[in-house]
Amino acid sequence: MTRILANLGAPFDFSIKTQPDHFRVTELRAAPPSGEGEHLHLWVEKDSLSTDRAVRILGRALGRPAQAFGVCGMKDRHAVTRQWISVQGADPARLSELHSTHLRVLEWARDRAKLRRGGHAGNRFEVLLEGLDPARAQDLDAALRILAGQGLPNYFGAQRYGHGAINVALGRALCLGSNQEYLRLYLSARHLGPYEREAELQAVLGSEDKGAWRQAAHGWQQLPREAQALAKQMERRPLDVDSLLRTIPKAERRLHAHSLQSALFDLWLEERMQAPQWPAPIEGDCVGFAGQRDTTWVEDPNEPLPPGARVLGPLFGGSMSVAHGAAHELEQRVLAAAGFQASDFGRGAHGDLQGARRPMRAEVGELGATWTPEGCWLTFQLPPGSYATALLAQLSQDFSGSPLLEPRPETQRTAQKTIDP
Repeated sequence: MTRILANLGAPFDFSIKTQPDHFRVTELRAAPPSGEGEHLHLWVEKDSLSTDRAVRILGRALGRPAQAFGVCGMKDRHAVTRQWISVQGADPARLSELHSTHLRVLEWARDRAKLRRGGHAGNRFEVLLEGLDPARAQDLDAALRILAGQGLPNYFGAQRYGHGAINVALGRALCLGSNQEYLRLYLSARHLGPYEREAELQAVLGSEDKGAWRQAAHGWQQLPREAQALAKQMERRPLDVDSLLRTIPKAERRLHAHSLQSALFDLWLEERMQAPQWPAPIEGDCVGFAGQRDTTWVEDPNEPLPPGARVLGPLFGGSMSVAHGAAHELEQRVLAAAGFQASDFGRGAHGDLQGARRPMRAEVGELGATWTPEGCWLTFQLPPGSYATALLAQLSQDFSGSPLLEPRPETQRTAQKTIDP
């Protein structure tokens, strides 16, 4: 990741998240609830709790399945966060059955629609930077002016890669159609954590012996929870790799493919930031406007972009808008450097990975710093899909390189088969 604040001298030295309430996130709603409809919209506060876990807790209290819930975004677990969660067909009287020390419903209202991912206006962050030297207050002010003026390079960052970038490795195997490699990675200690029978399960995936597959599946109850369904299927359908793949939920496979998309976008963004034109557009760039799906292309990079226009980078997929000219050539070089080609993102075991375009830069709103005895409170707003950690990384210069360019074992490119979800 390239640092845009290099001229300010040494990186800023601080720590964050020593306590959950030192990292606060407030979701900004695009429009208030209508007050009518079958969907109950809950304004909740949670601490040390993931959004998925919060939904499960609310589901038990309200007697509603996971499919009835909707959220605009997945909020940080190690934080105090406020967000809207919708649930279809729930009785608000049952909120009295919610008993959790980490989750509170602050208010509720009715609406006709389920909340959808990315349907909010953004997020407001309050982050305590502990240990930051007060003598660097002027440097920090200068850094914030640069970020407010230039915008934030819109990296996803390592939080989208999974621990040790395992999700990116899984996405790579999946998109290249290397199903056995994907299953080996899925069953590895790198993904599931250490467990006794890892070597046995890994070895049997390369075996053509049905008896060995069945033998390895015995005692599946002692395996990590994520491996149990795979082991049972190994016993029922030995040698059937495709059926093993189908035991992994489609949403999980798609998560792995999306992690790969994120890493490729970050790799593309790093290349763009190395160019002398940064942050100006280049010939053939895709350009879009907030809230609009239509895109256009930059014909003459010397002409200013229309007001509100944003350069859009690639989230590679089968139906992604294609850049032109120099921008298209750069995107193809990024793919090739990572060992991919455009056809790898068609329909495969991950489902239909359609692809999209993501703003190259994110606007940073209401950026400010308040010094207190406990440290410096940094406040700012970001649009949906942009990450506070990307802004903090610009300050700290705590960057990790793209996992797609690190040494890796060769993944065999195979003909992709359509795997039903």
